[in-house]
Amino acid sequence: MSVTAATPKLLAEPLAGGATGAVLELHPLVCGTLTAPRPFLVGEPGVRGRLRALGLLGAPRVTIPVMAWALRHPGAGWLLVDTGLHPSVAWAPRQNLGRVGAAVLRGVRLEKGWSAPERLRALGVEPDAVRAVVMTHLHLDHASALSEFDRATVVLDRREWQAAYEGKALRGYVRRQFDLAFDFRVVDFATQGRSHATFARTFDLFADGSVVLVSTPGHSAGHIAVLVRTTTGSKLLAGDAIYMRETLASGTLPAFCADEHLARRSLHELQVFARQYPDVEILPSHEPELLARYGTGAA
Repeated sequence: MSVTAATPKLLAEPLAGGATGAVLELHPLVCGTLTAPRPFLVGEPGVRGRLRALGLLGAPRVTIPVMAWALRHPGAGWLLVDTGLHPSVAWAPRQNLGRVGAAVLRGVRLEKGWSAPERLRALGVEPDAVRAVVMTHLHLDHASALSEFDRATVVLDRREWQAAYEGKALRGYVRRQFDLAFDFRVVDFATQGRSHATFARTFDLFADGSVVLVSTPGHSAGHIAVLVRTTTGSKLLAGDAIYMRETLASGTLPAFCADEHLARRSLHELQVFARQYPDVEILPSHEPELLARYGTGAA
């Protein structure tokens, strides 16, 4: 089946609404939980490690959050980084995740009030008020609720769109989640990317330094992280460039990557950034500690 509705265009210029010195409100949203074998999140060597990553040979399982991040920009309004799980996953996971996806995402849990639209409403924000959605990548647990934000401009890496367009469920993509007649805008980091801090290729989303898209391929073909300047300090929303912060210290990649060489290069960039900017908090999308910090109650 080919994509029939989505027609992405190049994001030729930064989005409107930038403001000099802009600082954003950040609202972390726990939009579901999963369970995963710990060796899947932090790889182990050899064939045995791969088998344990698949949940075999007695590998322990870890409960992890599915994070989205709501931000309010003083000039551009509300934006979202990733979308978490679609509300329908609570009662009919195959409807959104597909048969393969529902089988792969074992232990998926989404209760009433947890989805991004519900959490935004708890903040007094209607989903239609979200002006932009930045996708770190289009894997099924990140793009699941994208359909709920039809008024937003959706921004992602050009390579990620191409990989998702050609992708299969076993590679983490469910086409129905993004086969949408939305305003998709792609960034070509090869031609548009500029260095920022210690990162080689970035894109300043509002041309004011408040939201900087960082090219971090490897987990997926066009994965990006998002560096944001918030009222509680700068944060790096790392997506799945790393699953857990301990990876920064260990240097051990997760068990499976789309491109191990690029994933290792991106991890190295994250490690260098973490050393040079220790005051910037790095927040992976599946860091278990975030469950303890933000919980799974209503936002």
